[in-house]
Amino acid sequence: MLKSEGKISVKQLMIIFIIAVYTPSARFLPTYVAGEAKQAAWLSPVITLIIFLAIVYASSKLFKKYNTQSYAEILNDITSRFIGKVIVLLYIIWVTYLLVWYVRFYGETLVTLVYPNVDINIFLIVILYLVSITIKSGVVIIARMSETIFLIVTISITVIIALMIPDIKIGNITPISTLDVVPIFKGSIGSTSLICLPCLFFFSHEWTKKNEFLIQGFKAGFYIFVLETLIILACIGKLGHTIISNSSLSFWISVKNVELLGFLSGMESLLLSAWLLTDFVIITILTYSALNMFKSLFNLKDYKPFINIHLVIIYLISWIVAKNIWELGELGSAIGVYMDFFLATLPIFIFLVGRIRKKI
Repeated sequence: MLKSEGKISVKQLMIIFIIAVYTPSARFLPTYVAGEAKQAAWLSPVITLIIFLAIVYASSKLFKKYNTQSYAEILNDITSRFIGKVIVLLYIIWVTYLLVWYVRFYGETLVTLVYPNVDINIFLIVILYLVSITIKSGVVIIARMSETIFLIVTISITVIIALMIPDIKIGNITPISTLDVVPIFKGSIGSTSLICLPCLFFFSHEWTKKNEFLIQGFKAGFYIFVLETLIILACIGKLGHTIISNSSLSFWISVKNVELLGFLSGMESLLLSAWLLTDFVIITILTYSALNMFKSLFNLKDYKPFINIHLVIIYLISWIVAKNIWELGELGSAIGVYMDFFLATLPIFIFLVGRIRKKI
C-alpha cells in the first residue's frame, strides 16, 4: 500500500473481497445449495471455484492491458461508450440491490436474534452513520480495517468449524452419484452469485501492484472454496439437507447446537460478532463502489457530496423491499441469485468481446 497516494494493494483488495463473500456464505448459501443439490451440496463450490478462476484470469488480462484506466473506461473502450454506460447502470442496480439487502439483513439479524424489543431503525441509522464516516476517511482506512477483521473472522470460523466437524454424519453428505451432477451445477449458481468482485473494479484506479492480480485472485479463490465447502459440510453434515434447506439462518442454527464437554458451547455469540464485523465491511465497500459507479456514469469530479444522500436512499429503499427477515430470504433467492450470477461472470464476456474485437 502506498499511503502517500491513498491507494491499496491488490492483496488488500482480495482480503476485502473475501470478507464480502463470507457474510452471505454463512447466512444464505447453505440453505440455497441444500435445496438444489441436497446431500451433494458440499460439492457445488468446486464448480464455483472453476468459474471464479476464469473470472480472475479474464480480469487480470483486462487490467494488464488497461493498467492505468478505470473499469468503466475499460468497458467503454471494449464495448462502446453507450453499451459501457448501460453496463455501468446495470452494476449500479446490482450494487443497490445488494446494499439494500445487506443493510436490512444487518438490522433484522440483530432484532431477530439478540434485541427483539429494540426498534430496528436504531441499528440501521447507526450502521449507515458509521459507514458514512468511514467512506469519508478513504479506501486506505477501509483496507486497514478489513485486514484486522479478516484475521478475527478467520480465527472465529476455524474454531467454530473445528467444533462442528465431530458432529458431521457421513450419511447426511452421501451417497454421491452421477444423478447429482445436474443438482450440483444448479447449486453452484448460488455460490457463484456471491462473487461480488466485479463490484470492486470500479475503484481500480486506486489499486497498486495490479501485476499481482492473477496470483492474489487465485489465492482468494481457493480460500473461499475451502470456506464455503466447510460451511456447507458442517451444516448439512450435522443437521441434514432437509432441515438446512428449510431454514433461513441454517448456519446459525447449526452453530447454536454445537456442544462442548456435553454442554451447548455458546459459539453462536462468536458467529454473531463475526457477522456484524463483516456486515460493516461489505456495506462500506459496496457503498464506496456504488459512489464510484455514479462518478463514472455521470462524469462527476467528486462523489463525496453525494455520500449522505445515497445512504439515505438506501435506508428508505430497505423498508420497501421486505417486511421481515424471512421475506428478505425469499427475495434473495427469487430475484438476486440469477442477476448476481450474470453480473459476477460478466468480466469473462467482456474479455471475450475484447479478444474478438482485438482490443486485448
